[in-house]
Amino acid sequence: MMLLTVVVTSSRAQTGQAYDMMIDGVKVIVQPSGNEIVEIQTILKGGVQNYPAGKDGIESLAITALTECGTGHDDKNSFKNKLDKVSARMNGYSAMDYASFSLNCIKDDLDAVWPLYVDALTIPAFNAKEFDRIKQDAVNSLRMQASDPDYAISKFARQTAFAGKNYSKLPEGTEATVSKLTAAETKAYYKKILTKSRLIIVVVGEIERAELEQKIKTLLSPIPKGTPFVSNKDVFMPANNSFHAAKKDFATNYI
Repeated sequence: MMLLTVVVTSSRAQTGQAYDMMIDGVKVIVQPSGNEIVEIQTILKGGVQNYPAGKDGIESLAITALTECGTGHDDKNSFKNKLDKVSARMNGYSAMDYASFSLNCIKDDLDAVWPLYVDALTIPAFNAKEFDRIKQDAVNSLRMQASDPDYAISKFARQTAFAGKNYSKLPEGTEATVSKLTAAETKAYYKKILTKSRLIIVVVGEIERAELEQKIKTLLSPIPKGTPFVSNKDVFMPANNSFHAAKKDFATNYI
């Protein structure tokens, strides 16, 4: 289930109405914003369905690496300096059903920022030193989360309800799974899932349709078509009443 809600009306951008179009086999949803801010979001379908058990966190690290490990044209510092020069932002995250990578900038800066966005998505460097840094950051964050009762009970409930199924996986990973990931392995994984068949692009901004089509064609040109993506649905259907307990050294009890 894609956790993305967009109201779409088939119309032209000039009217201020949302519209959608297909570009090189990828659905593009456009919502004129009425202001000078442009937000572009590239969505990769699949989420936890994309990787096997034991590789939890690999997609999250891959998406983080797009901005934190440099590209084929810029190292991390050069990439970030170019973004900072025009106060543009890029970031991403991985969820249960999809991953997202977004760009936010002023409309007048889009021509300068767009090549950086294309590079981040299509030729990320996955520099080993920088990758080890973001991996350690992820492990530290997971250690902090482990002491949060709300996080622990949510994790425990999902892994109990969906034991042996895709939804038992954790997009953020665990200390054990994340610490074992390598830059080369994560880069190969990202290359495997970056296909047109998995993409949806959402654009919020005042951009002429012809200009937008040209920019997105530039983005999609090096991306392979890929095989058709089919979403597997996991449903929780308890066979009988049951109780599962887990001992945690918290100051409070949670049921």
